Amino acid sequence: MLRKHPKTTPLSAKDYAELLDAINFMHPFREGNGRSCKIFLSTYAANHGQMIDYPRKNEEMIQAQSEANIDKIAKLIKVENTPSRNRTLQLLASQQKNAQKQINQSRLPKNSGQQEIDCDDNPDL
Repeated sequence: MLRKHPKTTPLSAKDYAELLDAINFMHPFREGNGRSCKIFLSTYAANHGQMIDYPRKNEEMIQAQSEANIDKIAKLIKVENTPSRNRTLQLLASQQKNAQKQINQSRLPKNSGQQEIDCDDNPDL
């Protein structure tokens, strides 16, 4: 399935939708499946010099995946070509770091007076 797409060839949203559908079919566990697939496909896309932008509203994507509606999945995801594989991987790493910061911030109690400390930016830690 993956060998069908050489790294030198950009993929379309429909190509990624087909991969997403196939992975969902093969993977029997529903909890965490969407997150795992997004990370996998984002990394796979990076190897093709592309970024995938997933819809903000997860319900539509879940419905399309439940129906195995490849055309609808393809319409929901956006594929962007990037200058290089390395640049794409840098952007992915930055996105993951920002997402983790948001998760950490959401776990802090409101008005606790605590603030998140970024260990990467603080050489004393």
